[in-house]
Amino acid sequence: MTIPQNDLFAQVRCAALAAYPGLLKEWLPGGKLVGNEYIVLNPTRADHTPDSFKINVRTGKWSDFACDDRGGDPISLYAYLRCGGVANRVQACRELAEKFGLDGTAPVRTKPNLRVVEKNDDWQSIVPPPPNAGRPKIMSGATRLHTYKGAGGQELRFVARYDKANKKDFLPYTYGTLNGKPGWYSRHPNEPLCLYGLDRRAANPTGRVLMQEGEQKTDLVQERVPSLVCMAWSGGANWVSKHDFGPTAGVEVLVCGDAIDGEKAIKP
Repeated sequence: MTIPQNDLFAQVRCAALAAYPGLLKEWLPGGKLVGNEYIVLNPTRADHTPDSFKINVRTGKWSDFACDDRGGDPISLYAYLRCGGVANRVQACRELAEKFGLDGTAPVRTKPNLRVVEKNDDWQSIVPPPPNAGRPKIMSGATRLHTYKGAGGQELRFVARYDKANKKDFLPYTYGTLNGKPGWYSRHPNEPLCLYGLDRRAANPTGRVLMQEGEQKTDLVQERVPSLVCMAWSGGANWVSKHDFGPTAGVEVLVCGDAIDGEKAIKP
């Protein structure tokens, strides 16, 4: 297999898998190797359940069935153990790159997640979140945090923006249950998604709506043209149909997508 030289994540993952048994003894001492699985107590939990924390030394996948934490590679495991959670996979990738003597400034072609989610996971979003949900722990480095609010001003969900040299990343934060476990997760809500700016619409129910793609430009226009009700959908032009536009009924709506895919967004 050829590892792309411009993909630090792939390089680190390959290097870590090659040295995985030794790394696991370093990160999680006291475990035992049974076939392809390294079995050890989970040091992040006080209520240790014997044989619940297992890491596949061949594929890199790991899980603790007692608390339903899991991941798909050594980088996510290192983030879980040493970097405060799977959300910090980029930080983990950089630290492991230094350990393996790789260029830690190379691109990391992965969007950081709070958690690796398998296709068969049962995700049920809860929007708005319950009163005792608190707020999510936002991964460090965010340049902006956009709060989706309901008509009454209640916080519904969040999207964090991470500006980098040549690109931008976004992390959604939504409360819900994943395989029955409640909490904040780096996932979008189940469809249909709520729009950004529902509180603005409620505050100005007869005003013209300017519907844009993305939260930041919407906030900037709202500051400059307060007479408009500036709202937005998330996820790009391909996500238009995933949102609930019902709250915009009854008023004139101007739609403005990004320069490249704006036409695609505007088409009915």
